[in-house]
Amino acid sequence: MVHARQAGWNIPWDNAHDVLKRAAKTGDIEAKVAYDYFLRKGLGGSWPAQPDPARAWHQIAAAHGSGEAMCALGQMDRFGHGGPKNAASSIAWFIKAGEAGYPPGDYMAGFAYSAKLGDWGGVTDLPRARYHYERCEGRRNFRDDPPR
Repeated sequence: MVHARQAGWNIPWDNAHDVLKRAAKTGDIEAKVAYDYFLRKGLGGSWPAQPDPARAWHQIAAAHGSGEAMCALGQMDRFGHGGPKNAASSIAWFIKAGEAGYPPGDYMAGFAYSAKLGDWGGVTDLPRARYHYERCEGRRNFRDDPPR
């Protein structure tokens, strides 16, 4: 991966941070989620990841019903970003995301219940996995999902 400055790009990351933060403070849920991701992922050497404040912003967006933020909190709990690893909390966030109508939440809950990953404690509950996979498939509104 080429660093932005090495590629000749002059991207004012501090300005991007300020713009996203101001937008998030307006109360717009999508702006909050965008700012959360900016903080959570960082931008390599240009802007370091900040998982603790990202978690706080995700929690605010999740409290306002953002399934995307709920799913992100599930991933943060799964990998221990902005707090300790917590498999039970991770799965609970994925389920909440699915209940909020966000298909990737159901997919990740199904993935967890089918014990595809060892870091979730290896608990297998195939009926629950199937339920979440089918609910995910029934919605079919993934952004990159091609039409059938």
